[in-house]
Amino acid sequence: MKLPVQTPEIFHRLSRGLFISSNTTDREQEQLYQIIETHFEELERYFRIIQFRLNKGDEYYYFSRELNRSSLEDKLERAYRYIDVLDFFKTFDPAFGSGFRFSPDQIAQKCKVDTELRTKLDSLKTKGQSENRLDKVRTLVKSLEKESFVELIDKLQETYLVLASFSYLELLIDRIQIEDES
Repeated sequence: MKLPVQTPEIFHRLSRGLFISSNTTDREQEQLYQIIETHFEELERYFRIIQFRLNKGDEYYYFSRELNRSSLEDKLERAYRYIDVLDFFKTFDPAFGSGFRFSPDQIAQKCKVDTELRTKLDSLKTKGQSENRLDKVRTLVKSLEKESFVELIDKLQETYLVLASFSYLELLIDRIQIEDES
């Protein structure tokens, strides 16, 4: 099996729970995306051997694994949080998704005039629990950046790009079915 020389970099990124998205502005990640596109079958087979499952989403790649009970509970906890975070950003702008550009300041400004958005932000738990709304928004955005759902594209203007991997969260929420108890 002939694997691309970038296989270790692909593994390193994906094994940390991150995504590789097609619409990134990071040249290295863009190159990794193209390599996976070109060599998907070989990489998928190789990673399966070492018990990682290479998955293709809509313009992004990620790993998944079989989970034990405690890992499943952790994953469910994160899913609950993602529901709240996604709800917050979709309340800010229903178009918030892959390719969307924004700044934390825009969101904080809208919180000043939008009571529903402000309430949702205040209900979200953030590290440090700052009372300053802009800091809370920045903390949320930084967590999305750390998990490779958004990317800083302009440091001076503090502008972010929503990556294709964000659709993973949207798909996750869309797949939740709630039974009507009536």
